[in-house]
Amino acid sequence: MDDISRVLKVAYDQTEFYRNKFDSAGIRPEDIRTWSDFRHVPTTDKEEIISAGSAAIVRGGRDSAFVSRSSGSSGTVLDVHQGGDFWIKDGVIGVRAYRRHVGLRAADRLLYVNTSQYPFRSVGKLLYRVNYYPNLQHASSLSNWISTHRPQVLMIYPSIADDLIRHVTAKGWKSGAPFRLKAIITHSEQSAQEFRNKLASFFCCPVYDEYATEELGRIALHCRFQTRHIIEEQTYVELLEPDSDTEVPAGTQGEIVGTCLVNTTMPFIRYRQGDLGSMIHTACECGITGRAFDDLLGRRNCDFHLPDGSVVASGRLLDWTYELILSRKLDIRHFQLVQHSHQQAEFRIVPGPQYLLGRDCEVIRSSFTQILTPHMSLHVTPVPEIERTQAGKHIAIRSAVAMRSRTADHTRIGA
Repeated sequence: MDDISRVLKVAYDQTEFYRNKFDSAGIRPEDIRTWSDFRHVPTTDKEEIISAGSAAIVRGGRDSAFVSRSSGSSGTVLDVHQGGDFWIKDGVIGVRAYRRHVGLRAADRLLYVNTSQYPFRSVGKLLYRVNYYPNLQHASSLSNWISTHRPQVLMIYPSIADDLIRHVTAKGWKSGAPFRLKAIITHSEQSAQEFRNKLASFFCCPVYDEYATEELGRIALHCRFQTRHIIEEQTYVELLEPDSDTEVPAGTQGEIVGTCLVNTTMPFIRYRQGDLGSMIHTACECGITGRAFDDLLGRRNCDFHLPDGSVVASGRLLDWTYELILSRKLDIRHFQLVQHSHQQAEFRIVPGPQYLLGRDCEVIRSSFTQILTPHMSLHVTPVPEIERTQAGKHIAIRSAVAMRSRTADHTRIGA
């Protein structure tokens, strides 16, 4: 409880948002002495944190913080502030987890294919070296980088890894063995074990899946026995009923609710992540006894299929939206990117007050053509809100073409 108590005290003493929230619930940090007490702390969600704005950040923390942006598969944009202490703790916890589960060694070099890079590149300039590679680069460039620099561990979106397979296969490679990878860690997107087995077979190395979010940091990581161990040092995980703060029975699917134990600049306490999962207590063959996810269900975005048969990976599409919001600083609060046909796509946005209709629409269309594809027209549609699915979820990237393709595949299989 020590880490929880520390986070609760910082949140109550130094943020207006949590002080008001706790006062309204009639609780103070010193009241929380047991895990049973902790269940009385009210939950929160992304919309509530967005509405709170700077009131959810500790006093004086904004100026020196690193800022990342969460939208993920929901399309709802949230700036996440993290101090330097977060990144130090996150790095140490990550190295320990990768050593234990992946077999990472101090001399190994990691290639981190992602939206943005870590604030550091190594431990002491020589150990656990990390290179960053942007998702928006074409698979051919990524292939060349790996062939030239020979990293031992590849950290990558599942959709970008699939794109890499398509590229090297088109070059005539029968496998990714020439890359000589020691391990692959998939992250940031949901993937099935069947797909990870495909990656392992093609690249001739084990594949581990990491479940992490911008808000909560590292949450869980696969071991070599495919057990998804919860990283208790970084995130305290609960499973609650989606529509209430009631804990679900062990082994039952519930909404993932997490408390980040290492971010004291922008606390996330009993934060509803929006993903579903079930947990078990396991004595794993890897030697770890503790809690693990038995099942994990997040939102899944779609690839875009172009007229010439090529594919734009969902991870690249998602990072294009980050490019608009982070680099070009367009005031977009919510978004949804939809492919209607091989030739047409639509970018639905909920604009903020700083969004300029004429200028920014053209910036979006031009960026789409230059970064993603010139073979598809894009219509930008400002809307008051983004429609939810029947289950009440936002899906950031959708494709009617991909859906029709999957339906046709199922029809052929069952014929």
